[in-house]
Amino acid sequence: MTSAIPVHPGSILNDEFLTPRKVSIYRLAVGIGVPSSTLERFRNGDTAVTEDLAQRLADYFDTDPEYWMNYQRDFNSSAA
Repeated sequence: MTSAIPVHPGSILNDEFLTPRKVSIYRLAVGIGVPSSTLERFRNGDTAVTEDLAQRLADYFDTDPEYWMNYQRDFNSSAA
């Protein structure tokens, strides 16, 4: 049995939400009220999701904040 390698939630944002829906970082930034530079750093895996960002992403994409926080926890656990 092999275990999956945890993925940074920024990759999930890009691969599962932005790309399929053809949503740009700029459009998302305007939609959730955060700087596009913040979202770029998050998408690139340079910063972690915060509770505030998780809530904003959840509201925009109709997910749950825990969806984003769980990916971050899994990613952090794999790095430890």
